[in-house]
Amino acid sequence: MKFNGVILAMIEIKEIVDKKFHLLSQKMNEYISEKKLPGIMVLIYQNDQIIHCEKKGVRDYENQQGLNYDDIYRIASMTKPIVSVAALMLYEEGEFSLDDPLSKFMPKAKHLKVFTEETNGKISVEPLTCEVTILDLFTQTSGFIYAYNPTHPIDKLYNNLEGENGEKKREMTLQTAIDKYFDIPLKYQPGTKWKYSISTDLLGHLIEVISGQPLDDFLRKRIFQKLGMHDTGFYVPENKWPRLISIHIKDEEGNLIKNEKDSEFAKTKPSFLSGGGGLVSTLSDYLKFTLLLLNKGTFNQTEPLKQETVKLMTSDHMASRGINYVGLDPNEFQDLPEYVATILQKYSEDCGFGLGVQVKIKKNSVPLGIYGWNGRFTTSYWVDPTNQLIGILFSQFSPNFEYPIFDEFADLTYQALNL
Repeated sequence: MKFNGVILAMIEIKEIVDKKFHLLSQKMNEYISEKKLPGIMVLIYQNDQIIHCEKKGVRDYENQQGLNYDDIYRIASMTKPIVSVAALMLYEEGEFSLDDPLSKFMPKAKHLKVFTEETNGKISVEPLTCEVTILDLFTQTSGFIYAYNPTHPIDKLYNNLEGENGEKKREMTLQTAIDKYFDIPLKYQPGTKWKYSISTDLLGHLIEVISGQPLDDFLRKRIFQKLGMHDTGFYVPENKWPRLISIHIKDEEGNLIKNEKDSEFAKTKPSFLSGGGGLVSTLSDYLKFTLLLLNKGTFNQTEPLKQETVKLMTSDHMASRGINYVGLDPNEFQDLPEYVATILQKYSEDCGFGLGVQVKIKKNSVPLGIYGWNGRFTTSYWVDPTNQLIGILFSQFSPNFEYPIFDEFADLTYQALNL
């Protein structure tokens, strides 16, 4: 199935099963037969064609409804690369430099404080040693966090603000929520530590401040319409609800069940337009986005992004600043269960971090230069510019670190291709 520049926006995803990927197919069957995941779709694209596209399992485990290739998935943190590309469009237009302080656009950021300790329930803080920069937002080195540690006082403040499963946050506007985040001390001094965080939500608001448009409007006009990503957005219109996949979890007995609360997420337009994790998309739409990156910023005979900007985005920005990326810092995993730490350590080993993407900086089972990211509900993608290769995996199961499926997908792909 080959595509040229004129018809890329009309990609139709179909079943294409190549026998050389039999170990990958076998692994997918294993996840379904062992009832680890409800369903999985994978797509592998190389040299201007889809070379393997396969689906296993169901979209709703309770009702045993089969998967369709045009199903809509909550892509969670796979939103981050899209918003990073959107921000880089403004960077190309000279609206900001990477070294600009965030306070240039959001003055309240100048007065942030940094956590030092907690004594008898009282939090102590210190002043900023340097301000949060735009580069810090792209690279998750801002000092902001996601609340993963329920015992830490800063994480507790995030949880109080966001509510259970982020319900309070979803009711706020992006502006209102960020104003409240600025009232909470940073967990670390900016530019000193990689920490997965709300940084890309801040980047999304930066787009709003500079462009004067709501984030959803900017993404639609500048990216989705140009690439033909007609099923990508912050919510699913009612006429498309039948295509929206259910999210699954495990109950206390280890059985797959539908997560009713999270499965309602994305059926209505949220107030909080999360640049860090709010989008839904399809296999076809996300392929178009990754093709923009693989083709170094060009798509459908247009150039939404310059070649040098894609190179900047997909280069490591950790080592040059003396900052350890997550896989190089064992302290990142000290509050996590051992099996989770093991999976995350392997996923991020030999990697650095670019502008919204993880970047492979040392060769191991997969080649140097691969970049990509994954999402909370078990979605993942990677782009390999050397081998002109794209891999996309979609499921809907939480948490995404329950199984090493992302590494297995990449490893089995490269084994099949003898790369």
